[in-house]
Amino acid sequence: MENLLIPFQAVRKITAKRVLVLAPHPDDEVFGCGGAIMRHVERHVPVQVIIVTNGAYGVSQEAIPDYVRQRQQESLAAAVILGYGTPDFWQYHDRDLFYGEKLITEILTAIHETGADLVYAPSVYEIHPDHRALGMAAVEAVRRTDKDSPVQLALYEVGLPMRPNLFLDISDLAARKMKAMGCFTSQNANQRYDLDIAALNRYRTYTLPAEVTAAEAYILTNKTELSGDPFRLYQSEHARQQKKGLALDTKDIPFVSVIIRSTDRPTLTDALDSIALQTYANIEVIVVNAKGHEHSELEPWCGRFPLRMVTPAQSLQRSSAANTGLQAAAGAYLIFLDDDDLFLPEHIAHLVSALQQHPGFRCAYAGVRVDYYVNEKLETSGAFNEPFDQRRLWGRNFIPIHAILFERTLLAEGCCFDEQLDLFEDWDFWVQISQHTSMLHVDKIGAVYRNFGHSGLGLKQDKNTMRALRGKFYNKWKALLSGEQLDDLIEYREEMITGLQHNLATIRGQQDIIRDQLASSENQTAILLNQQNRLMQEALAASAREASLQKTINDLTQSTSWKMTAPLRFLSRILRGQNLAAMDGLRRRFMPILRTVYWRLPAAWRDKILTMAYRIAGPFFSGMNHYELWRSNSRHSFYRLPTTATGFLASMVDLPGFSPSTNEMPGSIAIHAHIFYPDLAAEFAKFLRNMPFAYDLFVSTPDEAANIICKQHFTKLPRLKRLTITPVPNRGRDIAPMFCAFGDTLKNYDYIAHIHSKKSLYNNGATDGWREYLLTNLFGSDQQIRRIFTLLTDENKAGLVYPQNFARLPYSAYTWLSNQALGRTWCNKLGIHPFPAGYFDFPAGSMFWARTKALLPLFEAQITIEDFPEEAGQTDATLAHCLERLLVLVTKKSGFNAVILRDIPSNSWSRWRFETYLARKPENIQTMLSDSSVQVVVFDIFDTLLTRPLLYPERIKSIIAQLAGDETGKIYLDLRATAESQARQKAGRDISLDAIFKELAALSGLSPENIEKLRHLEEITEMRAVAPRTEVIALLYTAIALGKHVVLASDMYLPKSTIEAMLKENGITGWHRLYVSSDLGLRKDTGDLYRHLLSEEQVTPNAVMVIGDNEHSDIQIPGNMDMKLCHILRPVELARTMPRLGPLIEKSVYHEDLNVQLTLGTLVQKSFQPVSFPGFDPSDLVPATPWSIGFTVAGPLILAFVQWLTAKAAADGIEHLLFLSREGQILKTVYDRWTSNDTQAVASDYLVISRRTVTVPMISNLDDIFEIARIQFSPNTLTTFIEERFGFTLSSAECDHFAHNKLWPKNKRVSVEDQNIDHLIPLLRTLEEKILAQAKDERTGLFAYLDGMKFNSTESTAVVDIGYAATIQGRLNRLLHKPVHGYYLVTEERAQKICVEHNVIAQGCFGHYVNAFNNPPLVFKESFSMEKLLSSNDPQIVRYHLSSTGDIVPEFRKLTETERQTMTTRAEIQRGIMDFVDRSIAIRAELVSDFIVPSELAKDLFETFVEQPSRSELDILRKLTLDDYYCGRGLVS
Repeated sequence: MENLLIPFQAVRKITAKRVLVLAPHPDDEVFGCGGAIMRHVERHVPVQVIIVTNGAYGVSQEAIPDYVRQRQQESLAAAVILGYGTPDFWQYHDRDLFYGEKLITEILTAIHETGADLVYAPSVYEIHPDHRALGMAAVEAVRRTDKDSPVQLALYEVGLPMRPNLFLDISDLAARKMKAMGCFTSQNANQRYDLDIAALNRYRTYTLPAEVTAAEAYILTNKTELSGDPFRLYQSEHARQQKKGLALDTKDIPFVSVIIRSTDRPTLTDALDSIALQTYANIEVIVVNAKGHEHSELEPWCGRFPLRMVTPAQSLQRSSAANTGLQAAAGAYLIFLDDDDLFLPEHIAHLVSALQQHPGFRCAYAGVRVDYYVNEKLETSGAFNEPFDQRRLWGRNFIPIHAILFERTLLAEGCCFDEQLDLFEDWDFWVQISQHTSMLHVDKIGAVYRNFGHSGLGLKQDKNTMRALRGKFYNKWKALLSGEQLDDLIEYREEMITGLQHNLATIRGQQDIIRDQLASSENQTAILLNQQNRLMQEALAASAREASLQKTINDLTQSTSWKMTAPLRFLSRILRGQNLAAMDGLRRRFMPILRTVYWRLPAAWRDKILTMAYRIAGPFFSGMNHYELWRSNSRHSFYRLPTTATGFLASMVDLPGFSPSTNEMPGSIAIHAHIFYPDLAAEFAKFLRNMPFAYDLFVSTPDEAANIICKQHFTKLPRLKRLTITPVPNRGRDIAPMFCAFGDTLKNYDYIAHIHSKKSLYNNGATDGWREYLLTNLFGSDQQIRRIFTLLTDENKAGLVYPQNFARLPYSAYTWLSNQALGRTWCNKLGIHPFPAGYFDFPAGSMFWARTKALLPLFEAQITIEDFPEEAGQTDATLAHCLERLLVLVTKKSGFNAVILRDIPSNSWSRWRFETYLARKPENIQTMLSDSSVQVVVFDIFDTLLTRPLLYPERIKSIIAQLAGDETGKIYLDLRATAESQARQKAGRDISLDAIFKELAALSGLSPENIEKLRHLEEITEMRAVAPRTEVIALLYTAIALGKHVVLASDMYLPKSTIEAMLKENGITGWHRLYVSSDLGLRKDTGDLYRHLLSEEQVTPNAVMVIGDNEHSDIQIPGNMDMKLCHILRPVELARTMPRLGPLIEKSVYHEDLNVQLTLGTLVQKSFQPVSFPGFDPSDLVPATPWSIGFTVAGPLILAFVQWLTAKAAADGIEHLLFLSREGQILKTVYDRWTSNDTQAVASDYLVISRRTVTVPMISNLDDIFEIARIQFSPNTLTTFIEERFGFTLSSAECDHFAHNKLWPKNKRVSVEDQNIDHLIPLLRTLEEKILAQAKDERTGLFAYLDGMKFNSTESTAVVDIGYAATIQGRLNRLLHKPVHGYYLVTEERAQKICVEHNVIAQGCFGHYVNAFNNPPLVFKESFSMEKLLSSNDPQIVRYHLSSTGDIVPEFRKLTETERQTMTTRAEIQRGIMDFVDRSIAIRAELVSDFIVPSELAKDLFETFVEQPSRSELDILRKLTLDDYYCGRGLVS
């Protein structure tokens, strides 16, 4: 019996004609199936190996290219030993391989392209996630392969032994395999995997004969076996549900009776098991004993469902048994199941749901998989899954008995089984039901029909028997069919035959095209492979030479003689013109001296002199971080934000762009100067002399001595009307004197300025020059001040004006830092909502000009001097620091705008000075991690390692509330924050979900069940929402590889176990310890958790490096403790600072609409998650690549349109959507993907026609010819014009004839503008007969194609396209004489004419009936860019014609080389589009079930992109070529 568990024999070969090997990483192809590869090579069987990932997980960013190259070289070396040729590298990121449609489709393509009939893949039981994902994808791909080309699948083992069904003897190949495994030095250096695999191969001989000394183990299976799910990949969840015994409240859902006619066959238990696994909760099982008293007894329960057995006095035939079951059933809905068939678990649930959503139907049926058995062995499979058609039902029964769920009420109307029929009784029953109700088709496979041939309906059907049985059925119904119905049936069959013929012709034409394309691709691939091999060999040789030369150079430059001859080399290089080399040596020697000189200069001069030096001697500073940052900013154009910036943000303007105010007295002006350091009074007096207007000066000082000094310097200032000097207590820095000492007086002025004698002594000179910078920008000249007053007094309502924050101030300062709690209190007090999170604007250094009304709420807040602590060197967390951060917020709350004066000399484009962050290179972080003094690396988790697809993370609570339902969700949303706050106050420490939900229960009065449900929802939603931030995770693995002690720390209420599960789910492993505030009661933002960490890890602060996103808890707090820091900006903050994207983000960041949050959150999460941004250009919408344009611009636009289309077409009663080539190709792909699980979605097809294809066949008279000619045509030849517009080529003789008869000069070009064709009319009259003949010829082929696309049916049909005038739609309406509707991204006014003329819909989504000449929206004006993004790589269809055999033959325009060169770029754009769609589908499935992309937001994104594209974006757009032959322009870029 042991051989039933594991093989006791090994084979010497696995039969195959062509082999495909799928390896997750470089080495798995050898470790897993190297012996099998060699066996196939021995027999001259072609083997193609695909290595799917780059194998570079855990490697630092800068080392990845070299590491990937090394691993590929190792696989190439092993390939030579195995002898199979060259592997194909797919270059997925290691640990970024996911089971899904993309991977499955790529594997299917590889199977088809290689012609493989045997596929090797890793076992689905493997440890490594990449192995499992690839194994599962291979299983699904093989399961989907064509039944006519059987493919076997061999699963191999690497990391976890599996239970095989086949051993391959590799005894004679073991040594060669060992040699091949030895090629993988990079991996064997970490662990001797080669020895591990050799041991595994030896272990596999345990049950084999002694002569077998090495064997590889496989699970060998095939498509047929996989359809039965041998690995239980699809059934595990149902098994878990069954074990849990999930109970549902059934009182509000319909009662369903399942009727089984049983003859006590062995398969009855399978049928009953399939009922027991139903996810629907309210079922009874009726078993009709058709066998008699010999039938075995059954238990009274079928799983959790009651079972009743009905036993008549005698055995029953099929129809009688069915009627007996109908009479016994008590359900509102009834369904049959034969005792040898199966339900899939959600079959009944889907059918009941469908009927409840469609109250007009009384029965519904789903698809059924059919397994055909011969001699009890599965022979083949098929499916019954067709839309309902009454005519089809008259012809044959295409609905198995267990497919249909029907209302019991139909029995009262006479529906029952005909007991005169021995077979086809179910067919007869369906026909009866169809006379009373339409049948609703649910397009899902819901059941399995196991056809063993017992009834004569198996694979080997007896034709005479079948004819007799059908005859009996028709004898019953023939008298009830009218002549019209019979004619309808015959016509239906004829239509089917014609349609099949047309489809066959189309397919043949497409096959020819594909065959040509394939031949061309194969030739190109061969050339590229040869080039690749040659380049690899050259690269290897060059690397060896480089290493040798570098060693020689190092030895030379370290010698004494080299150092002594440095001056001679410098002079020699200058004389030889080698200036760069000379400069490099000079820089190394003089830079330390220049740094010393710089720091000895007066602070006010430093930046000016440095900028001058950069401009004059830029090459000398090349490579220095500060210079490169300055130079990078100089390259980028600055985008001025509007002075009415959104949200909490101020505007940022170039002040020289505003004219100085000419108003000599704009209003009453007061200036408050806090002079704590009286030695600076003279400096302040110098700046105040620039005041061009009369003003009063209020000076606060620390003592009387300072009063005297200030009076000496300020008394005789020009235009000073009144001087008030008052000593104040040393509290509240400069802020308290302004509001407390002078507030009652200052608030009565129209305008105020606030300045103070800032020195910032606490930071050891790091911000020297800050005061001078602020004063220069606010009081630098009378023209400067007049320009500021232009801002304050014009219609833009600027209420606060201040300089861009100082360049040397850390950008993290532009957050609350330690002032958040106090800030929240004051925002509540002042009515500022929502409370700003993250970065926001304020005048750091608190110097500004303002309209007094803008700050009036602060002047009237009754602030007293006692509210401020005495000054004791505090650098943060005081009321003064808090009020400083409120200045812009209060201004905006008061209804005014705030304006930032951009620091023009620094070329800064970022309001928060993120240039320093973006200039950081991967090697900078690598150097920090490599520091030998760093022993412990602390990683934050949320927004650092894991991110959510939300702009404002707190909106996750809104998702939870929505999932919870109306009333419970509302209570949760109202009280959740309060419960957390109160629970934390009661505990006096940090808390977990237990405490929060205990408090929520007390506050809400919700039942324990609802509280538990909410808690579960919160945990599961948080789990589902997060995604890995891959580059930060790579840093974590780099730290581990460097031998650092890596710990994770988070201020989070989620349980530690939940966070651990999150980390594992997202591939974050290998860390040493996890510190969570909910577990410890200690938080990072108080410093307590860090102090605990230092104690636990037994290290000093300077041996710790913290990597995190939170400016307070991950930067300020550990920085104050002297830990090393690496800040990781949150993606949303980077997005907010982008000049073009920022305004869109800012107005949405606190938006309550989850659709807005999730759409923009998803874009931001993907686009700004990297740690470094090489070549960053702030003028990009997002860092520009073809993929990012697809993901950020085209993806949202298309999906928003598809979502609108889905709802609109359904509401309009459309039954068939036809997407027009070529823009329609991506639209249809997205539509099909988005609606793949929507049984009610309108059916779709791809209609391969163009304006040219339908225009010529439409021509029936001379007026039609003139109408077509009037369309604009750019200057081109007459031959081109006639060919493009009317479909035939003029001969040279015809052109000569026209010239001779003065109809058209021979070399004159054709041009049509403003519909004027007077110059063409004589010529067109001459060509009329020929044009009409061409139209007639093309009309036949086009009609044949359109008939095949069901245009001759009665379905309500609509075309779908990008837009604009609905020309093709209009042509189709004229040609077909039936209504054809249309849906478009944009329509212009001319589409309205089509709508009215044909009484059809012609609807635009983002613009409807746009006036092209009256300020049209950008989405219409930039339609050419839209077409570029949406167009496909397919050639343009020209016409259809019929062959001599009647086949439809399409004629396509041949693609040019220029068009082929755009394919890669377009493919990347479309990959980005589909990635966005897939992410949106995941959001809909896991977070918000009714998620849509808001159409206005999608439109805004597109218009922002096209309004002022960056240089990089323009380069990408220029690579996309479109053809416009129809209008004479040829190819257009």
